[in-house]
Amino acid sequence: MRFLQPKFLALFAAFITATTQAQADIFSPVEDHQVPGGFVYDTTQPPVRDPSSLAGQKIAILASHGVQEEELSYPYEYLKRRGAQVDIVAPEWSEGRVLAVRFVKPTQWVLASKNFATAAGNQYYLILITGGSTNSNTLRKDKLALELIQNHSKNQAFVTAICSGSQVLIDAGLAKNTKLTGTASIRKDLENAGASYLDLPVVADGTIITGRGPSELRPFMETLEAALLSRSTEKTSINLEKSSKAYSALLAAAHEDDLIMTGPGTHIIRRPDNSPVPPSPRRVLDCSTMVCESKGGPGFYRSVSSGRVGTCYGGPGNYPYPCCTCD
Repeated sequence: MRFLQPKFLALFAAFITATTQAQADIFSPVEDHQVPGGFVYDTTQPPVRDPSSLAGQKIAILASHGVQEEELSYPYEYLKRRGAQVDIVAPEWSEGRVLAVRFVKPTQWVLASKNFATAAGNQYYLILITGGSTNSNTLRKDKLALELIQNHSKNQAFVTAICSGSQVLIDAGLAKNTKLTGTASIRKDLENAGASYLDLPVVADGTIITGRGPSELRPFMETLEAALLSRSTEKTSINLEKSSKAYSALLAAAHEDDLIMTGPGTHIIRRPDNSPVPPSPRRVLDCSTMVCESKGGPGFYRSVSSGRVGTCYGGPGNYPYPCCTCD
């Protein structure tokens, strides 16, 4: 038989070898140092004015594998430092811990104190839904997680979400006719679900509070603290609506050339014709919440110069970030 002849077998072996070599040129094992960690965020905690300001407040942070590390660790530390009782709540199948990541790079295991079933018997003052695309996709399809969110919403607890965590509100039935924010990549999802998307760092609509992303964790958490204090004190000087608006980057829905920066690393923003921006800009970006290690970034983000502002690309979703140090 012809296909058993030595010449044919030799050609066949050469073909297999060449195919294997071609695949080896395309696919290769991943080493730890090659995994991109995305954008670097400033996670400096603000000073604690009163370490017991949230004493007695029970709060649940919902998370699963793939949670963006900063969106879990920052709120947890912020709340604990002010005396709150905080449960990290995860799916039962995660066996008591969740894998935190930075972009796609695993960073640490985080122990969960409850799962969605055991947390159901608790009454929390506030539910916080974390982000990270894998995490939020898991949470939004978990029946017990959605029931926990829905039941607390019915009981007028605060339901809050950060970054892609706002997507979970769609499946919980809380997005329609609600003002929300979140990472830009989920804007269409929110709008298709009937929400009004606002490109602001923090948006409060009744008992639902959402944050745009990890670069704005501080104003997000300060708004949550203000919300909790507004209920725990009969005569409080904190007004949630005013507090939220104050942290919303002074109505950031502005023209691109109406941008000015504040905080460390500030530089003057000019138009392409070298004229300065208007003296009363419609958008303000706080550079103290943004970190760019170097022009071009370490490996996974690049800076693009313009007459207005340098932009870093990278982080969750690989979408552009205003950058305070690139020019």
